Amino acid sequence: MRKYLPIHLILCFILSLFLFAAPRTSCAQEPQVSQIPEFSKVPDVTARLEKLGIPHQKHYPDGEMAYARNIWDMIKYQNRIYLGCGAYDNSPPAANAGPVPVIAYDLTQKDFVTEHEGLPEEELANFKVFSDGLLYAPGIDPRQGWELGNFYRRKSDGTWETVRTMPKGVHNFDMTEFDGKLFCCGYGIGISEDRGATMILREMGLVEHRTYSFLRFPKTLFAMRLFLFQEENGVFVDEVNVYDPEQNDFPAVKIDSETLFPGLSKDFTIPEGVTFPEGKKPRFGVRVHKTISFRDRVVYLVLRKKAYLYSAENPDGKQIRAVELKFPEGSRVENFIEDNGKLYVLFNCPKEKEDGTKYFVNHVWRSEDALTFVPVLYFETSSFAKSLAIDGNDFFFGMGTRYERDPKTRKWDGKPFNQEAGTIYRVTLEPENLGS
Repeated sequence: MRKYLPIHLILCFILSLFLFAAPRTSCAQEPQVSQIPEFSKVPDVTARLEKLGIPHQKHYPDGEMAYARNIWDMIKYQNRIYLGCGAYDNSPPAANAGPVPVIAYDLTQKDFVTEHEGLPEEELANFKVFSDGLLYAPGIDPRQGWELGNFYRRKSDGTWETVRTMPKGVHNFDMTEFDGKLFCCGYGIGISEDRGATMILREMGLVEHRTYSFLRFPKTLFAMRLFLFQEENGVFVDEVNVYDPEQNDFPAVKIDSETLFPGLSKDFTIPEGVTFPEGKKPRFGVRVHKTISFRDRVVYLVLRKKAYLYSAENPDGKQIRAVELKFPEGSRVENFIEDNGKLYVLFNCPKEKEDGTKYFVNHVWRSEDALTFVPVLYFETSSFAKSLAIDGNDFFFGMGTRYERDPKTRKWDGKPFNQEAGTIYRVTLEPENLGS
């Protein structure tokens, strides 16, 4: 005969699930990790930060040019930490800040080294390592004619070469490798079957159809252009471009914004006082700023009124099925990397002291499935950490800065920048805080 628990015990068990569930964190408090006992005390490493220097200060001195010291990206490659920098916008601050130097932190020498005094480029913001074992960087805005675009490659002898074969390559925002080919994206998509020696162009339309990034799944490659979602029968739709190896092209297929960017449509609001001609519907622009392939998923970042970080799967080789990754209320995701089979996400919470001084609490969280996270560390700085790299127990952080726009002109308001921009910090974490 079955025995049943008394009803009062069942009710107590249900209540306990609510009492001990991890609460939603906010920037007013540190992440709650009571559901993971071994990480219940997330280390505050502020006092242990080691300032390694501001390696781009000579090239980009204090003042307006400090904006170009933003460390847009960091990557560990062959015992060095490579640092992104520069600014490619035609308008201030730091307009067209090239040529850009290639500077890295040498882990053996424990010092910064300059590998190239100035590539013909305005901004280095995205490093890649491909199957040939070499380091690449797309040419976001080359300081050369618009008829061709660039990417840069560190050869096996340690020198950097400019590969200039992308047709109509005014901008090359991202690169990837798929099906044995190299892909570049900007005003269309460049495809190369010989490591960039030659390249063909697949055009994606007009200026509004710039491609900014790729989502590379194990079986499918998507080109992420500037999406202009428009309401149709209550659904915001546009098209996404999917690589077809047989055509060697990227045909377009219609996609629902909630499939690609769940939760983002709540940001699709028309400003007060803005009207449209009869029969015209507003279109809402969405750009994917960074992507990373992690196991069988792809993680990607969208910046609008807030930062949205998504984790997507492509189970049938056709559809994208994404979920929004949740972080503390009011926080902003800055960067994310893969290291030793784990995903690390860097984000910050802006705060203000009683005297009005503003500062940031920077957090690093770790995931093994690109869905659930464990807090790793946090620290306070006057500016925010823009990028990170990892070497064993050592975490490296590159500091950034932002600017506000004048509400009337929509341009830089001229206010000074945080001069901590471009600083490189290092902190060593105890093995027990790194997890398995």
